[in-house]
Amino acid sequence: MFEISAITTERIFEHEGIPVIRLTVATPVITGGKKRATRRINAFYGHVADAAEKYIGKKLQRRAAADFTAALENSRPFEPYRVKLTFEASEDGEMLDIRRRMYTRTRGGTENEKILTELWSTRLGLPEKLGTENYDYVSSSEITEIS
Repeated sequence: MFEISAITTERIFEHEGIPVIRLTVATPVITGGKKRATRRINAFYGHVADAAEKYIGKKLQRRAAADFTAALENSRPFEPYRVKLTFEASEDGEMLDIRRRMYTRTRGGTENEKILTELWSTRLGLPEKLGTENYDYVSSSEITEIS
């Protein structure tokens, strides 16, 4: 049986000393069960968190900085982008189900939420194939900001 906890990190990306993106990442930490399985699963989610931070630092920060500069030039208020990655996990004997949510709020308050589901073998620590439908986009009317 697994124990599931989280490590939550927060990072502020700045442009000219002004915060333009606030990133919060909750990474699942799996303990118990077979060491090899937990090591594989934890390594996967560690890579996911690193990849998200790199993407935001390289691509999204440039877009947020451009929006900040445009807002400054046009005497408009700028609201920093918000990105939050969370997860929900449940275990059912041989399988571990982890649903990741990525909430983003960008220019002009545009919101987006993407939900990804991964199913893991608790015995082997390997992902199970779910086909192509292991993700879901939530329409903007259904989004509630993750606090």
